[in-house]
Amino acid sequence: MILRLTPQLEEKLISFNLKDALNGKISIPLQSGDEIYIFNKLSIFPPSTISISGECITHPGSYRYVEGITIWDAITVAGLSCPIDQEHIRITSYDPLTSQPSTRVVNLKKDINIALNPSDEIHLYSALATNPPKKATITGEVYNPGSYPIDENTTIKELVLAAGGLTDRAGDKVEVVHYIVENNERKRIIEQLSKSIIMSNKSPIVKNYDEIRIFKIPYWSKKKTVTIKGQVLYPGTYPIEEGDRLADIIKRAGGFTNNAFIEGAVFTRKDIKQMQEKGLQREVKELEKRITYIAASPSQAGEKSGDKQVLIALLDNLKQEVKNISMTGRIVIKLDQDLNKFAKTPYNIVLKDGDALYIPPQEDSIVVLGEVMNPSAQIYTPNFTYSDYIEHCGGIKHSADTDTIYVIHANGEAEKIETGFFFAGNVKIKKGDTIVVPMKIETISNIQLAKDITSIFYQLAVSAAALKTIGSL
Repeated sequence: MILRLTPQLEEKLISFNLKDALNGKISIPLQSGDEIYIFNKLSIFPPSTISISGECITHPGSYRYVEGITIWDAITVAGLSCPIDQEHIRITSYDPLTSQPSTRVVNLKKDINIALNPSDEIHLYSALATNPPKKATITGEVYNPGSYPIDENTTIKELVLAAGGLTDRAGDKVEVVHYIVENNERKRIIEQLSKSIIMSNKSPIVKNYDEIRIFKIPYWSKKKTVTIKGQVLYPGTYPIEEGDRLADIIKRAGGFTNNAFIEGAVFTRKDIKQMQEKGLQREVKELEKRITYIAASPSQAGEKSGDKQVLIALLDNLKQEVKNISMTGRIVIKLDQDLNKFAKTPYNIVLKDGDALYIPPQEDSIVVLGEVMNPSAQIYTPNFTYSDYIEHCGGIKHSADTDTIYVIHANGEAEKIETGFFFAGNVKIKKGDTIVVPMKIETISNIQLAKDITSIFYQLAVSAAALKTIGSL
């Protein structure tokens, strides 16, 4: 382009073809003061580009298109950080007139000199993404169970060694699960082998997706222990084996001391404790739902104005008691000084891991709990009835339910005291017993609700009695 100043001092632009001028096809006379402008064609027509992407590309992005550039040229410029799948390279091209995209997949192994077009988009896949390595899984008695890559020649023995080898607990039983596809359905085939076969020179070949399990030697288990405390000659924690019974552990602990109060022995078990805690929480939640429903319902005929508030207060008290008292998981047992005789009784139960036995010292007291004037412990007096001990605690309160007084014996058993004239002495009070005088629930017209509340109070009292014996309260 020529910028010329006319005699009238006006600017005039004269365009021309530079190529024709250089070739002599055109000749334009120049005048004094003319300015010739030769433009960079890239500033007028942006250069075409290609783009390249993929998880293995070191420098993904757009690159200037050069006529004749191939896919491999673009890959070389962008760089690779991992092996790519050369058989599946995706190229998206755009029609120069309509800009409509079209996608094709090319194979570099067949032709490495595939030319690109302007605006082409190349996407590469990791070789591992489209061709994942074959794997097999090994579990059981190896040091590092898990999934491991395999090839066509990998044996079970090699897989075992890759997993750290067999543990000392490895038995002879080995199970191999194969997976096949038949009639468009995946099926499982189970093969039973032996340790000697899989670890031999003829160890079978592992197939893709195989699952190998090395079983433990029968009856080999992790260390199990029980604890025995209190009045035995050698208290402590003892390892046990399958089939060990309660009499066995007492004998190993040297038997009872002369001060042992075997009638008050407390035997606890972990899974029983968990069951008690879950059951109690479930009962409290169910009770809470029912009391909430009753509190929100219209008052019935004969219902006192404060009955619902009493129910809610009672529920809050119960929830607090549940928080403060821990279930013990106690199982009622009846021991005998003669362990050979005890061994023949149903109470000589099979031990489990985590079981605990506490033998308290001689007990000469009776505990009175609940709705009495002064809940306390009383000295055991032969021939005293439950009412004698209650009188020594100041007598019962007006809130006491005299029809449901019960005794929790030292061994954990509970007996209801019949309060009629002919039944006043039906329960004999023994050393270490706990007398419970429950609260009378007068405000509840729902009988089942009253039973549920009483049941929760009872469970709390039983746990409190056991905890007192153990010394946790």
